[in-house]
Amino acid sequence: MELNLNPPNPQRISVSPPGRGWRARPEVTVNTDYVRTLLEQSRLTERDETLLKWLDELPVLSSRQIKRLFWPDTSVSNMHRRLRALYDYHLLDRVRMLNKTEGITYTLGKAGRLWLYGEQRGGNPPRINLNQLAHDLTIAEVAMLFVEDLRLLNHSEQRISLNWVGEKKARIVHRDKVIIEPDSRVCITVNGEGSQLFFIEIDRGTERAAAFSAKIRRYHEANKEPGLKGETDQNPIIMVVTNTPERVQKLAELIASSNNHLVWALQYLDNLKENGIYHKQRWTMVKKDKILSRSFQ
Repeated sequence: MELNLNPPNPQRISVSPPGRGWRARPEVTVNTDYVRTLLEQSRLTERDETLLKWLDELPVLSSRQIKRLFWPDTSVSNMHRRLRALYDYHLLDRVRMLNKTEGITYTLGKAGRLWLYGEQRGGNPPRINLNQLAHDLTIAEVAMLFVEDLRLLNHSEQRISLNWVGEKKARIVHRDKVIIEPDSRVCITVNGEGSQLFFIEIDRGTERAAAFSAKIRRYHEANKEPGLKGETDQNPIIMVVTNTPERVQKLAELIASSNNHLVWALQYLDNLKENGIYHKQRWTMVKKDKILSRSFQ
């Protein structure tokens, strides 16, 4: 999914007042005819459509993350009015909040799934448990940090594009066998030329050393297949985002002792939130058996 790094232009949208609290949304029969009616009545804006595509890739976003991505320069109340309207249209659904600071967490509603896939997948709601929700929101946070940092770089003379795909499309398959299943994949292109591919791995500090070593081996094996690089001419960087500096060091030592030939970059999420993800922050890098501290630039 090609992502527009420029904040969307403010749009005036006429919607009914959102009300307060968790009032019930309108009860309607959500099917393809209902979605067709929404489209005929021009109820979806270009920004709405992009939001639904994001939620198809990630597949959850908190209202705070949505604000940073789609309403960076407008008021919170404007955003909440629009999200309430999309919820009332059954294009979005709400899921359990992990903490109040992130606001309400959203996923695709049935009408949103029908808009994307029709009857084929539209009726199947996602299964989200508490552990999976925390994991998916971390993936979304990494995506937000990429976008925010690259927006700043785009103000220079460089023209940067960002292509992001979620877990389902990021996996590498060879002869009908899944070799690696990263949490997401991002490709950054500068001035329409050189591209750098990143595979994103979210580590919450619970994976045993043996399991992580097996993951390292799978990446090493996948590097022998053409699918790992895709259309880029450079080897990918595997970015591991974990929860503590101690975990960063432990995983870096594990990677350095594994005799792999890929470049790994490790950092913990709190530091990324504070310092940025791309051009500001110095990551712990592992090249072959060397542990280095350097930035991507």
